[in-house]
Amino acid sequence: MVSDQVISNVMVPRSLMHRPSACQGVVRDDCLFGDLQVRDGQIVGMSRPKANAAVSGFVMPRLTEPHVHLDKCFTISRMTSAVDSF
Repeated sequence: MVSDQVISNVMVPRSLMHRPSACQGVVRDDCLFGDLQVRDGQIVGMSRPKANAAVSGFVMPRLTEPHVHLDKCFTISRMTSAVDSF
């Protein structure tokens, strides 16, 4: 069963969109503003908001914390299981 949903009057950063030029939202600074169209839990587009619509939310991906620990202290040799895997 297909489940369609519209989330009205939201801002989405253009830098996080695959093809922002394919959406019909209104450009506001570095975001698109409009009605987000969702099908089966996936964003499928954005339409223009109704006239005089106020922003009701800001859409972002789930938060992640990507980082790397560099071996600045040269301690990797103490971790024999890690060294053996290289």
